[in-house]
Parts: sequence; C-alpha cells; structure tokens
Amino acid sequence: MNLGLRLLSMLIDHIIMCLIIVVILAPVMMLDVKLPLSLYFFIIAFSLYFCKDSINGQSIGKRLFGFQLVNIKNNKPATAFQCVIRNLFCVLWPIEVVVTLFSRNRRIGDFVAFTMLIKKDNNLTKNNNNVRSILLAYVFAIALMFSFYFLFLDSYISK
Repeated sequence: MNLGLRLLSMLIDHIIMCLIIVVILAPVMMLDVKLPLSLYFFIIAFSLYFCKDSINGQSIGKRLFGFQLVNIKNNKPATAFQCVIRNLFCVLWPIEVVVTLFSRNRRIGDFVAFTMLIKKDNNLTKNNNNVRSILLAYVFAIALMFSFYFLFLDSYISK
C-alpha cells in the first residue's frame, strides 16, 4: 500500500470532517449560544468524525484513493461499530501517524477494532451496514463523547 496515498487520504478525511463540523457549528457560533449548550452541539457534530468510515468501510478520502476497511476476522467490509471504535483513536492522531509510518495497513484503532485497510476489492460482499446500524453507531459515538464530557470536563467548565 502506498504510504503517501494513505497519509493523503487521512488528511483529506480530516479536512472534510472539519469542514462539516464547522458548517454544523457555524449557526451555533453566530447565535452566540452559551456553554454548556454550545458544547453539546460540538459533541454531536464531532461525533460524526468517528462515523466517517461507516458506509462500506470507506470515507471520502478512502473512496478517492480506492481504500477500504475490512474486518480481519472475516475479510468483509468493517461494520459501522468497528469504524467508530477504530476512529476513537483519531484523537491520538500524532501517535496514529507514527504508527501508520511503520504499519502501513493498520494503526492503533485498527488493532483495537480488528480492522485493516486494504486496496478496495470489488469482489468483497458489501456489509449489512444499513441506516439503522449506522445511526446506532452514531448514537454510540455521541454517548461516548457525552460520557467523557460529564466524567472529565463538566466540573472543570462549570467553574
């Protein structure tokens, strides 16, 4: 797998997801919504980042370069839940980039979610990630973000 294309797809995904988050949060910022409500909007918007690969194991960047996430146990496209687990580790992006330099097909999130990035194989059957499973994965991501907020940030921000 071409390391340069892999890193470029990561960068493209990051830029696109940041733009989507900004578009969602722009009205909140323009309306001058106060804390903690504005933070709730941020959590809901940022949770989309964790779901970026949920459609057939491909984000926009992966589609552009012909990459796909697969479940290493059955070699089928990764499930929406696996994609969320994998992408939770994006918050450790500097470490993830270093791991990617040494392990071109897998990063930390891949090891935890039992996934691997491959060149898209058109012979793979599509996974059964329907709208319901993608929405459940998104709700799971939101729940994790709110849990993190209430466990670690709420008391700090409330001061």
